[in-house]
Parts: sequence; structure tokens; C-alpha cells
Amino acid sequence: MPQNASGGMDILRWMDSRSISEMIREEHPQIIAIILSFLEYSTAADVLGFLPEKIRAEVIMRVANLETIQPEALDELERIMQNQFANNSAAKSSSVGGVITAAKIMNFTDSDLEAGIMGIMEKTDEVLMGRIMDNMFVFDNLVGCDDKSTQVLMRNIESDILMIALKGADDMVKDKFLSNMSSRAADMFLDDMEAKGPMRIKEVEEAQKDILKTARRLSDSGEMMLPGRGDGVVG
Repeated sequence: MPQNASGGMDILRWMDSRSISEMIREEHPQIIAIILSFLEYSTAADVLGFLPEKIRAEVIMRVANLETIQPEALDELERIMQNQFANNSAAKSSSVGGVITAAKIMNFTDSDLEAGIMGIMEKTDEVLMGRIMDNMFVFDNLVGCDDKSTQVLMRNIESDILMIALKGADDMVKDKFLSNMSSRAADMFLDDMEAKGPMRIKEVEEAQKDILKTARRLSDSGEMMLPGRGDGVVG
């Protein structure tokens, strides 16, 4: 969070996602976008899910188009938080938001929410949607992980979830995981995955999202590296 937003906005750290959404849901989408940009990406994604469906896509688009917050906007945020903003006279514009922030928030949404927002954005601003998608870390990007990181990830996810996730993955991603198993373990894994039969797309997507959440958690703790698009590392 930018240093000069450490006054009233600080209260958000102590609130759950539903409470934040209830507090801001009637505000202008631009104000909501600014607030989401200050939150942890996972929290922002949860808040987005609690907001009215009709404004979600607009909010994400506004996050993507943000660059700086002027002091007047910070004053407005302080009013919303019902708190005094310290050192108003020294306030400077703060860099916040942008396409990468929007992409990282979208990384943490569930597949249904993501599909709904992207569907609206495709009709409203297809170019911006494409820019956001280009910066999202998706399951197939895991092919870029080094072997050590892949092994760390595999130790932290259930084999059953990995089987489901790989049902819809690129062959290169499947090979990335299989090559980090022994030949015998890989053969058994493939047999068990085949025995599962066809899977619903939604089940596959949710399994992939679960694995990506684990990967981000491990990246945040420094246990593995995630090569991403846009800023080099997703963390």
C-alpha cells in the first residue's frame, strides 16, 4: 500500500472481504477500483466476488486503466473510511492499479467469476481484455517453472487434484510434471488419470485454480519461483 494511504485505508487490513464489499458497494466504480488496487490481490478478488455482478467488469476495467491517485481522490477515500488522512498538505500522487494489478486480481477469482467478467469485457473493450489476459498467470505458464519449484509445488498439492488439472492442460505442462516423477510413479499416475474418464471443464478449471493458488502462496513465502508474464515473477 502506498505510504501516504496509511491513514484511513489502513482499516481495510482488519476487515473481511464481505464487510469491505458492503461498505463500498454503493460507491462510484472508480472509487471501488482504487480501493481494490490498495488491497492484497486475493482479498481484492474476494471483494470483487461480493460486489453486484453488473459492476464487476467495469470495476476491473477501471483498475486496469488506473495509473495514479491524486490527493483529492485520497481525501475521498478517507471520507469513505470515516477517518482523518494524516498530513494532507504533504500528500503526493500515488502510483496504483494498472493492467498488471487487474490481472493479478483476476488470477485469484474463481473460474465462473472470471468467465462472467471477461465475457462482459469482451463486448465492452476487447483490447483491454486482451491486455489483462496477456498478464494473467495461467495454469499452462507452469511449464516455465524450474524442476526444483515444480517438485516443491507437487509436494504441496494432492495427486488427485493434479490429475484433474492436467486433464485440460497442454502436453508440455503434463510433461513438466511427469518428468519430475520416477518412471514407475509417472506410469501409475497416468493410469489413474485415465481411469478418471472424461471430466467437466468446470472441474478441470477449478482444480487448476486451486493449484495456482497454492503456487502463489509458495511463491509469496519464497519456497518456489513462478515465471510470469508482465512483471517477470508472479508472487
